[in-house]
Amino acid sequence: MSVVGSTRGLRIALIAGVAANVVLAAMLLTHTFLVEPEAEISLHMRLIAVSVLALAMSMLIAVVAWRYVHREDAARRIEEAEKLFRVRADDSPLMLWMTDADNKCIFANRAWQRFVGQSEAEILGDGWVTPIHPDEAAMAHKDFEERTAKREPVSIEYRVKRHDGVYRWILDAGYPRYNMTTGEYEGYSGGCIDVTERRLATDELRQWFVAMEQSMDGVARLDTQGRYELVSQQYAKYVGRTVDNLIGTVWNVTVHPDDMPHLRAAYDAMVRTGRVEAEARGVRGDGSVFFKRVAMVARRDAGGALLGHYCFMKDITLEREREEQASATGRKLEALTVSAPVPIFHMLPDGTCTYVNPQWARVTGYAVERANGHGWVDTVHAEDREAVLKAWNRAVQSGQDFEQLARLVRPSGEVRWIIARATAVADGRGGREYIGTLVDFTDVKEAELSLRESLRTQQQLLAREAGLRRELDHRVRNNLAGLLGLVHVYKQRGLPAKDLASVIEGKILVLKEVHELLAGTAGQPVGIADIVSRLVTRIAPAGRSSHIRFAGPRVTLSGMQAGAMAMIVQELLTNSIKHGAMSVDEGHIAITWSLASETPDRLFFDWVEMPLLEQPRVSEQPRESGIGLTIVEGLARAELRGECSYGPRLDGVDRAWTVSIEANLEPSDRPQAVWQQEAKSTHA
Repeated sequence: MSVVGSTRGLRIALIAGVAANVVLAAMLLTHTFLVEPEAEISLHMRLIAVSVLALAMSMLIAVVAWRYVHREDAARRIEEAEKLFRVRADDSPLMLWMTDADNKCIFANRAWQRFVGQSEAEILGDGWVTPIHPDEAAMAHKDFEERTAKREPVSIEYRVKRHDGVYRWILDAGYPRYNMTTGEYEGYSGGCIDVTERRLATDELRQWFVAMEQSMDGVARLDTQGRYELVSQQYAKYVGRTVDNLIGTVWNVTVHPDDMPHLRAAYDAMVRTGRVEAEARGVRGDGSVFFKRVAMVARRDAGGALLGHYCFMKDITLEREREEQASATGRKLEALTVSAPVPIFHMLPDGTCTYVNPQWARVTGYAVERANGHGWVDTVHAEDREAVLKAWNRAVQSGQDFEQLARLVRPSGEVRWIIARATAVADGRGGREYIGTLVDFTDVKEAELSLRESLRTQQQLLAREAGLRRELDHRVRNNLAGLLGLVHVYKQRGLPAKDLASVIEGKILVLKEVHELLAGTAGQPVGIADIVSRLVTRIAPAGRSSHIRFAGPRVTLSGMQAGAMAMIVQELLTNSIKHGAMSVDEGHIAITWSLASETPDRLFFDWVEMPLLEQPRVSEQPRESGIGLTIVEGLARAELRGECSYGPRLDGVDRAWTVSIEANLEPSDRPQAVWQQEAKSTHA
């Protein structure tokens, strides 16, 4: 408003000054010619000169003032236009920009700032290049410089990083800008638009056209009159014509006349459904006939009006010929398989059965329809199905022939052994299929199984016999070595010959009992309860067996440890008869054994005699110094791999003589996870 007011005042002052000068000149002229007409000529001339000079000065001042006012008005209009441009440019959805004569950015609207996520200060100058993709930045800047140098319109496509970090394709277009008054070049003005979707669509369309031209299928576009609008090279090749020759031609020239009704019906179906496929004979440009498979797809506008259709065509002449050959071969093969004496089947790689001959039904007992698809799997024994399917898949994957022995279950429940064999053959389409046979192998398999069972039984008997021989040899050698050791001990102790013979007789008796126990179990481990029961029955004084009680879990010992345990029991029992509880009528013995809960191979064996005799009744020699206990200690350490402790138990009410043995069982002697409590013997 201040600029407009000052300009208006200046105009008024200018008009008033000019008017005053005109009035002054008029007054001077009036005075010269009317008031003092008789004055001197020189005076008149001076007055006229002053009037003219006043008028000239007024006109000069008026011209200068007018030019100043016009320039101020132009500057004001330019300033207002620039402000209006910036306001409207900032409100525009287009990305607008301006450069100066040095190609430096001097303006970027808000749309551009929001798109790249930069402020206007960051964009000005050469900052507009920063968000451009590195692969296009140098190219875009160079192209811009070259075109602006020639003052040519600018149109460049390049990628720009959007505010979210995603690169988008934009089209940047601009034009040179000149001063409207002076015509001087001031820079460029332009704008950008996001063309990513258009570019992708263009690239996709370009790729589609390339693919269409290279496709093995022919592609054509036709209008509603059936005239060709676009035709691929492959399509033209199929029909034996050129692309130019086909454009504008009606499609019925490429169809065999006898198949025209069929294809017209297919076209009508396409109009109704949008897509249809059909096979027909085609006619080439030279008149030759070929078979083709076509797919017609309707083209419609946004309103649904029919614009024409696309036709996708493939030459299937060779395919038809192969089908005819395959059909003829199939008929011959079927005649051959029907008369074959063995079951024959046809399978696909996925295990689908497509054919079996009548002999298959005779061998399996099922109707031939049962084999179709994967129904044949149900005829295989349930325990053999997985193995058969794995063998089939393995053969298919490796490309090798299939062969598998399996059981087949007939409807009656009868089981038959079958050998299935199949060989891969080409299917004419680049794939494979399998033709195979079944052979009833039941008689041979049963004879084989019988022979194997006989051989297995014989081998088991031989192995058992060899084991028994080794066990017997080992046991005899160890027993003889033990007897010799005992004889040596007794001789060192100076035992009389009569007593020595009695001792040896007792040891031989023990070995005999153990041997009979082991023989009764066919060389298997012997239970502790069996050893104790047998020896008590054989050695205990007449009528005194009931004075001996024993109990414990089911624990078995191998041959060597069983023999050692028997000798220990014999020594302790003999020792008790001579020196301990069995030497008096009121005496009795309690024998118990158990296993450690944390280590099941750890055995605890306890021998308790009551009452405790102050003096031996049979022998004057103390029990602690007897040979028998020495032998017990040696057997516990050597054979039972444990320790032995013995002596009187003086605490408590019942004074007793005790022997405790801790033994480590051999692996074969370890009991099962659950032990059965042995029933107490008749002596308990």
